[in-house]
Amino acid sequence: MEPLFENEIVCDRDVYKEYYKKICFRRPFAITVLVFFGTCFFASIFLLINQSCSIITSSQNLKSIPESIYFYSVLFPLFLALRIWQYFRIVKISLARDMEMNNGKTRELLRIVTPEKIEIACNADESKISYHWSSVKKVIETKNLIILLTEAKMGIIFKKDGFTKGTYEDFIFFLRGIGL
Repeated sequence: MEPLFENEIVCDRDVYKEYYKKICFRRPFAITVLVFFGTCFFASIFLLINQSCSIITSSQNLKSIPESIYFYSVLFPLFLALRIWQYFRIVKISLARDMEMNNGKTRELLRIVTPEKIEIACNADESKISYHWSSVKKVIETKNLIILLTEAKMGIIFKKDGFTKGTYEDFIFFLRGIGL
C-alpha cells in the first residue's frame, strides 16, 4: 500500500522533554491532583497563619495547632518535587536507553502512515513495528509534536515539522477523518 504520510523524527532530549512534560504535568489526572494538593497546601498555610496569629494574641501554646495542618503544608511541595524529579529522571533514562540501543547515537525513526496502519522503521536497522489504527485511541498535540496514544498507553510521536511526505495539516485532517 502506498504511504499517505512519512514523518522523520530524531529522538533527542528536546523531543523527550516535550513528550514527558505533556504526560507528567499536563494530563487531566495530573492537573487534578496538582490542583487538589495545591488547594490543600494553601488552605493549610492560611490556617497555620490564622492559628499562629490567634495563639500570639492569646495565652494558648503552639500545641493547639492540629497536626494535619503541618502535614498538608509539607505534602504539596513534596508531591511537586517528586513529579519534577520523575520528569527529569524519565527523560534521562529514555535518552540513555536510546543511546545504548544505537551505539551512542540518538535514535532516528521514520513513521510511515497508510490507510490501514502506522509503521515505525528505525534507521539503525531494517526492522519495522506496525500499529493498526484500531489500536490508536487518542491524539495529543503539543507545541512541536503530535502524539498518538494506543490502547496500551504507548505514545507514537510525530514531529510537526518532520513530514517528508504530506503535511502536518493534511495529517490532522486525515486523523479527524478516521475518527481520532
